[in-house]
Amino acid sequence: MALTHKATELLRELQRSESLPPYNEEVVRNILEEIKSLFEQSTETLSNHSEELEDNPALACSLHNNHACIERYKRYVLAYLHHRLRQVEQLRWKQGTVLPPTVRENLSAAELDYFNTYSNLLADYMNAEGIDVASVDIAQPPKELYIEVRVLEDLGEVMTSNGPLTLNKNTLHFLPREDVLQYVKEGKMEHIV
Repeated sequence: MALTHKATELLRELQRSESLPPYNEEVVRNILEEIKSLFEQSTETLSNHSEELEDNPALACSLHNNHACIERYKRYVLAYLHHRLRQVEQLRWKQGTVLPPTVRENLSAAELDYFNTYSNLLADYMNAEGIDVASVDIAQPPKELYIEVRVLEDLGEVMTSNGPLTLNKNTLHFLPREDVLQYVKEGKMEHIV
């Protein structure tokens, strides 16, 4: 019963957190071990007592209970992993291709790999289509097409929709939003309001 409470707490932790909490490997591992144990018990019971199932309702009930527990634990883990992967995808759209160290340390190795793969697929799509879908905020259309930005680090010559432009540290520019939004997200420029 204590494992069920831990599994429930795993999901509540995600619900309460405003950002992505650290990956709880210990609880996930415990749940997976319990699933394996219940499956092995059921397999052993079936192989040793398969002819007794019709005559022994307690045995059938035990097997049904094991199966229900396995399904419940699978739902807990899958809900946890699915929610985290959706948040990892959202991080790519909000943060860009570079994750801050505080966020990076909360991800598991598999989640970091997923983030990198997702970023690469998104970049390949944008290159193939010739459009930067990551810089467009569909939920909030921009109020202005051009924004004023301050360059926070030397970026050298970059290509904008108006042609090449040299961006040196501490310079101010009035540029198309779509050209600089990614730099603002990455912290290389700041939007001056």
